[in-house]
Amino acid sequence: MSPVGEDPEGGHDRLLEAVVAAVAADGAGAARLVHDVVREADAVREADGRRGARRSRRGALSVRLTEAFAAARPLALRRHRGLGVEPSTTDATLADIDRKIAAYGDDADIPWLIGIARADVLAFGRLQAARETGGRGRDLHVPEGGPLAPPLVDDALSRIRSAFPGEALVCTSWLLDPALSSLPAGSNIRAFAARFDVAGCAPTQEGGRAAAFFVFRRPLAEVLDPDAVRPRTTLERLVAERLRSGAGWSEPAGTLR
Repeated sequence: MSPVGEDPEGGHDRLLEAVVAAVAADGAGAARLVHDVVREADAVREADGRRGARRSRRGALSVRLTEAFAAARPLALRRHRGLGVEPSTTDATLADIDRKIAAYGDDADIPWLIGIARADVLAFGRLQAARETGGRGRDLHVPEGGPLAPPLVDDALSRIRSAFPGEALVCTSWLLDPALSSLPAGSNIRAFAARFDVAGCAPTQEGGRAAAFFVFRRPLAEVLDPDAVRPRTTLERLVAERLRSGAGWSEPAGTLR
């Protein structure tokens, strides 16, 4: 007999409790609690394996993450209010949690989800910005959610500058790899990258994984296999051809002009 609320494979209540604790934590202890969530998530994946479940991006973990973050939502709302975040910004920010789980399932970036719940990153229309500034400036992020249409980017940047006036805005992303300059002149991605002064950056394994993850929502190893992934769009063909050629992919840092 299992404890009430915990399945015999273990981890349901522990995952939920770990998410709630990480969202509610203050100070340096939050980082340790994020590791606890990742550990409990790994336990759920292992339980799937013991049951003989086929590896899937839509396994038990995605269901349990949805439940856990729903349970943590009141704490997230309280934290956002305590930090003075506008309710409309909170709603837009927290929407990224379900969006990420829907897009990536069991492969969702758990530390990122917790950071969203904790208001470490805030949504401003089409872009996101870190709540606290770093050594180089304030980090920008590009969430899923449609095209990077220039008017939407203009609006987002205006809102970010209004919230954080006078600060350098920095984006570190696979979207700034110079290979994307070969996209058609009307490309929204190309127009977005042109807004930044980009520092040189060599291709890395992490850059390749990021390009595969965000373009195809698949692991790099699968994207490298022509039989597993067949590109359909101009962007997909460019990324797949470059990765398969061995040229790799980079994640440069760019400072907004």
